[in-house]
Amino acid sequence: MSVKRVLITGANRGIGLEFARQFLERGDSVFAGCRVPGDANELWGLSSRFPGRLSVVTLDVADENCIAAARADVGETMDTLDLLVNNAGTFATGEHGLARIDSAKMAHVFAVNAIGPALVAKHFVDLVKRGTDPLIANLTSGVGLLTNRIGSPGGQYSYAASKSALNLVIRSLSFDLQPEGISVIGIGPGYVRTDMTRGGSATLLPDESVRGMIATFDRITLADTGRFFSWQNREDDWMTSA
Repeated sequence: MSVKRVLITGANRGIGLEFARQFLERGDSVFAGCRVPGDANELWGLSSRFPGRLSVVTLDVADENCIAAARADVGETMDTLDLLVNNAGTFATGEHGLARIDSAKMAHVFAVNAIGPALVAKHFVDLVKRGTDPLIANLTSGVGLLTNRIGSPGGQYSYAASKSALNLVIRSLSFDLQPEGISVIGIGPGYVRTDMTRGGSATLLPDESVRGMIATFDRITLADTGRFFSWQNREDDWMTSA
């Protein structure tokens, strides 16, 4: 398998950090985006283990100016990307049910989870389209399905609605970028034990989830664009289910 050039958003912890580690371990070149590189100690630890193959990039997906600056930074080192992993995500702390919706928190969740992936694709698409079997993979969730909200408490309005919006962004990107030869997919990482799920019942470890997602990325072709997959390397027909 040829060496891939990979950009990962939200790479300073959790699933994003594990993506960086596994791609580096198999020999790929990685651009790891994070909001505050100075605080990304574990990421810098990877940099020392894999000299010359990891570049840490300041990238706040909720700030389009920052995204544009990150594109310029990456472009100084590399004029091609084979894989863009839109991994960065967030949720509204303390939001459980209608009474606790906060407009500012909800807007931020949408900015990161739904708008951010579209803007990152917008600014990096010129690099991706030069790649080999180019792919934009977006981490999404089944909680964004309309069917998953029926008969259950409202729960995380902001997170679920943002993932529903992201699923439509993925479909739109797939139609727009197919003529460029770029595949666009959504993928569910499963209920992974991370800082975001702390206090929940998650038992799936980042290592296992990421290994499954990378196996899925490796088999994607342009015929798969616009489709949705699970971390277990199988297709989830989310559009039909919704």
